[in-house]
Amino acid sequence: MTEEDLTLTRFTELLDVHGADLQRWPEPVRDAARALAASDAQAAELLQQARQLDDVLDSWESLPPSTELQRAVAEIPLRHPREAGAKLPWFLGAFWRTALSAATVVALGCAAGSLGNDAPQAPAAPDQLAALDPPELEATEEETDELDELMELAFLAEASEEEWP
Repeated sequence: MTEEDLTLTRFTELLDVHGADLQRWPEPVRDAARALAASDAQAAELLQQARQLDDVLDSWESLPPSTELQRAVAEIPLRHPREAGAKLPWFLGAFWRTALSAATVVALGCAAGSLGNDAPQAPAAPDQLAALDPPELEATEEETDELDELMELAFLAEASEEEWP
């Protein structure tokens, strides 16, 4: 990407996403970003502001939790006791949750399979078609021969291309 391809808007977006350290930027735009920051005063100012923000964020120190907060968190189970009869052994509770989840998946799979069976069926073999009792139609001998020939071509994979009409 060249400096002309990298607009100030795109430079600002990349600055917001990746920060002021150009080593964290995507490889194809690093050189163009350096060139734009060197040639455009507004881009240089934006890069400087981003560096200042990065410095402030890097210097941030998190404070340890206060003793009051630790005590309040520790007292949560005391303020919200469980009923004695509702407590199950850990393995029994986990077993029933797992069994119920598996049963739900099986039930949904069965429902989806039975409702979504709209797949086309395979055509019947010629011997199965011959076993059906076709309605009596009046056809000439020539039409019957042509139909038989087409049926043979449709159901027999061994038919050669010379036999095709």
